[in-house]
Amino acid sequence: MVYASNSARIRDDLWANLQQLSTQVQQWLILGDFNVVRDISERVSNTTPNLGDIMDFNSCLLHCGVDDLHSTGCEMTWTNKQDIDSIVWSKLDRALANSSWLNTFPGTCVSFLPSGISDHSPVLVNVFEDKHIGSRFSFLNSWVKHPAYHSLVSEAWNELFVLHYERALLAHYIELRNMESSIIKQKAKIDHISYSDSSSKYFFARIQDRKQQQIIGKIIDRNGSRER
Repeated sequence: MVYASNSARIRDDLWANLQQLSTQVQQWLILGDFNVVRDISERVSNTTPNLGDIMDFNSCLLHCGVDDLHSTGCEMTWTNKQDIDSIVWSKLDRALANSSWLNTFPGTCVSFLPSGISDHSPVLVNVFEDKHIGSRFSFLNSWVKHPAYHSLVSEAWNELFVLHYERALLAHYIELRNMESSIIKQKAKIDHISYSDSSSKYFFARIQDRKQQQIIGKIIDRNGSRER
């Protein structure tokens, strides 16, 4: 639980202590009044919050490896309860956690309740362990006595087999087309092609052209004699 001072200098000591503590804890949940906002949008007033204070706070949270938990309820958790000309709303209260906490308690829920007579909104945190159980298949022996049982099961298995076979054939077809495309690119010395039936003549023409260039039409020996 954190209760930060109104003094920036004293808060600096708190930030340093939190950073030191972050190296000694595993699952970490931090709640409290930090007396500073993380962004200028978290304060509604006639004055602008100190940007240096914001940067120091965010730097501390980054070093600690914690971040705001998803929350519901009041967005601004503090107000000075003054008249309309001088009223201030700010998000000073937070619930923060590190990744280790979220991995252990992924169902943690945070709610900021109405302030009532206080100037701060109470924070309510519900912690749940992840006890998700996968869906379980149940089979009733009485099903086999149904007149349509065998035909329905046979039809379902056939559909699954056909679907699996079609997918396997498609994957094999794509593999063969890729192999053919690679061979054609190598023979035609083309770096990039979009292989299709409409371009087949062009590729094979390039191959034939390269073959034509490789034909040895004549040989000239040292004496200048030519041979076909």
